[in-house]
Amino acid sequence: MVPVEIATMQLTPEGFRLTFTAAMDAARLQNVKTYRLASTWQCVQVWLHFRPALICSV
Repeated sequence: MVPVEIATMQLTPEGFRLTFTAAMDAARLQNVKTYRLASTWQCVQVWLHFRPALICSV
């Protein structure tokens, strides 16, 4: 079985809109207990041009 990955993630007023690399069952995704998200990203907050910014890497 090949793991499904998130292709895109967009912030919306209601939360996040995820697009996956494979077709997903919408009814199953409604139950947050059926999946989990993990990240390998590490971010550091810095100040750039007098504004806070995040610098992230995998």
